[in-house]
Amino acid sequence: MRSFTALANEGELQAGAQLIRAGTKIDNLYCLLKGRVDVMSAGKKVTELGPGRFVGEMSLLTRSNTRADVLVAENIKALIWTHASIENWVNDDAARLGLLQTALGTQVVEELLRQQTEETPG
Repeated sequence: MRSFTALANEGELQAGAQLIRAGTKIDNLYCLLKGRVDVMSAGKKVTELGPGRFVGEMSLLTRSNTRADVLVAENIKALIWTHASIENWVNDDAARLGLLQTALGTQVVEELLRQQTEETPG
């Protein structure tokens, strides 16, 4: 039985590169090991993500096109999973789906709460 991290490849991108383009279909999930990315919507920075954060999780969970641009702000090193490898891994053991959804969903909820806090006058 392979671990989830064993399915991943490692990759690097230099500052200034575009990791994800809004409105496109992506086939990868990323987990940042080093560096930082900026998540942009309509040309405005929405948030920044650093080591330990997933990138592309919404496209994996919803199977929809991306809603934001992701730009490399500081050289990154990341683990990269293809959606196909994740699906095969989950299909080998259905319990894995719940674990993966919990891990990714937690990050999504944290980000929504952070955005709500920033938008609420206080």
